[in-house]
Amino acid sequence: METVPQRVKKGTRSGNIRSKKEELQALVLLEEKGAIDLLFGDESSFNLTPCVPYGWQPVGEQRVIKSAKDHVVNLFGMLSRKGKLITYATRQNINSDFIIECLDEIALRINKPTVIVLDNASWHKANRVIERQKVWAEKNLFLFFLPTYSPHLNLVETLWRKIKYEWLKPQDYFTTDTLRNGVKINFYSLIKYFVAGRGKKSANSIAIRLFFNKV
Repeated sequence: METVPQRVKKGTRSGNIRSKKEELQALVLLEEKGAIDLLFGDESSFNLTPCVPYGWQPVGEQRVIKSAKDHVVNLFGMLSRKGKLITYATRQNINSDFIIECLDEIALRINKPTVIVLDNASWHKANRVIERQKVWAEKNLFLFFLPTYSPHLNLVETLWRKIKYEWLKPQDYFTTDTLRNGVKINFYSLIKYFVAGRGKKSANSIAIRLFFNKV
């Protein structure tokens, strides 16, 4: 039987989409058996440019939503298929140093082999990150890189899309404070969703780390 490191190394070496999908499915099965924790990681930037695809207004009246490109917060989030969510926030651009800092902390907190699924962003595959993998592996933390151009395979990307295009309201974009609060409210609503059982999860199945006090 293959160990988790062997399975992850196979997925890292595989270059084509079909092989990567098969290796990812194998990791999903290991998670379902309780052998590993599987987290899908990705970043998202929230600024005062609204993501409002459509709206309604009275005939003859024009409604305007102000916009600005000021970055309110950049998030690095990791979401499991069981509803566990961990987020790290910064006002600075996310780079490899920030990713290493976040994963170093994750490595100290895990209690079973854990695989982080990432895309091929340059800061995910920077030399410092690749070199750090040996240290993380000794602590049972492993990285699995998705095939290129496959955001549909990354669970947390769906969450970012839902927040930006469906859950945030136009009034959330009025100021940096209203947007920051809007993002936080969406995360807390997600907690209530799982705690209430509508997502068929228990209160212990979702963990949220929000560092908005630092940004």
